[in-house]
Amino acid sequence: MTQFKLQPFSIYPNSPTLSGSIHWVANQLQVSWQLTGQLEQFDWPVRNEPAGRETGLWKSTCFEFFVSDPKSTPYYEFNFSPSGNWQSFSFSDYRTNMHSCSNLVLREQQVARYPQEITINISVECSIAENVTKKLKAGICAILLDRQGVYHYYALRHGNCKPDFHSKSDHSLILVPDHDTA
Repeated sequence: MTQFKLQPFSIYPNSPTLSGSIHWVANQLQVSWQLTGQLEQFDWPVRNEPAGRETGLWKSTCFEFFVSDPKSTPYYEFNFSPSGNWQSFSFSDYRTNMHSCSNLVLREQQVARYPQEITINISVECSIAENVTKKLKAGICAILLDRQGVYHYYALRHGNCKPDFHSKSDHSLILVPDHDTA
């Protein structure tokens, strides 16, 4: 299991902290985000039943991760909304040839909301892991929309002058499957 702490692109008064973990087990990626602080300032999407695929989740509060083979340019993006809706995309290169894909599919989700803490746990089937046996490169991020309509961007790193979750240079986690000892 790999722990992470996300950095805000801009610091605002009462900015919450965002941390979590990612774990690669067989063909599953298990990702958890924990948001703590003064959370009443943020818009929280209403739970959608039944949840399903939806494009444009980044227009509201959304949690995301990116994965790729460290030795190739194609990469995959997964978006999850606290509403329960989700989407995954494939790219052949930086923001090129975006397509909805079935390489990352949501299998389980848990969202727990408390006054000062929100925890999101998801399990995503990852069929690219079948072709990559040694390592995956990962980027973890989140977009929080506050009640004034301001977006708060969180990522492992922010290497550009504006938030850019697609920049593979900011995908700084290297994952190995739990059965790999190399």
